[in-house]
Amino acid sequence: MELEIRGLGKRYGKKTAVSGVELTITPGVWGLIGANGAGKTTLMRMLAGILAPSAGRVLYDGVDIRDLGEAYRDALGYLPQSFGFYPEFTVTDYLEYIAALKGVGRREGRERMEALLELLGLAEVRKKKIKKLSGGMQRRVGIAQAMLNDPDVLILDEPTGGLDPGERVRFRNYLAEFAQGRIVLISTHIVSDVEYIAAQNVIMKEGRLICSGKTEELLGAVAGKVFTAAIGQDELPRYEKALHREHEGRARRPGRSALYLRGPGDTRLAPGRAAAGGPVPLAVQARARRRGGETMLRAELKRILKTRSTWCLAAIALLICLSSALSTVRQVVKYIDHDGHTEI
Repeated sequence: MELEIRGLGKRYGKKTAVSGVELTITPGVWGLIGANGAGKTTLMRMLAGILAPSAGRVLYDGVDIRDLGEAYRDALGYLPQSFGFYPEFTVTDYLEYIAALKGVGRREGRERMEALLELLGLAEVRKKKIKKLSGGMQRRVGIAQAMLNDPDVLILDEPTGGLDPGERVRFRNYLAEFAQGRIVLISTHIVSDVEYIAAQNVIMKEGRLICSGKTEELLGAVAGKVFTAAIGQDELPRYEKALHREHEGRARRPGRSALYLRGPGDTRLAPGRAAAGGPVPLAVQARARRRGGETMLRAELKRILKTRSTWCLAAIALLICLSSALSTVRQVVKYIDHDGHTEI
């Protein structure tokens, strides 16, 4: 069993959301990693057959999913970023309804539903209306509906957003067992969700797949090119500006994939070295240390005063004050008679 992606692309007018994706997905857990706007959701919608591609095609066991039609949907479980439901439905009403739509038998559907309610911590809210649940609880209901038909291909778009740390671990372990002989594709920007259970990870950027491989292979590819450093809270804005410039392509040094910054005391921070000169773990993060409420307040006020919206609001407030003052003057003038005396 495999899912083949051949030259898949999607355009919206002049904007390219996904371009030239080539990938063969085999049984096991696959992690689709990328920042917001990288094209993960668009790719997943095409894999689920919801969105027609502008170019390329998707094959399931060598057959185009458009030709398979209902047979592919029977084998598919899909969790979108947001799913619809009738507002009067309770959790059990909704899951029974989805099971019927998917052609799952009543007895099998109830057994699957009970197991998923326990797994996802929904047993206590099973009789509640979905519209009254929190966003996280609604997300769990979405996960349950995707897995009701015991699918061979499971596509989950940001599935762990509403789970607490313990539930997240249990869900990851369940997926690792569930993926035996099945294809499970998880879209996420939380690397820990797939770090230990994914057979392969795929990284997307600006609509393209830029690399794929096991976690260890991907970490090895960037060894010595990234660094971690602890910086003070008052230094954080300067680092964020430098990183923003780097992302726009203005601060990247020719021939290098790493960004060099100036640390406290003008000590240059380079890949593999900390400010004190020691080795640095393979990670990209900036841990800001608190330096007192006064410093934080001063930095926050400075940031607020620099924003354009703050000045716009101040200008509007000034205009309102001037308008109010002029209105008061007009009222006073109305009571002044021609001899220069007021009627007040």
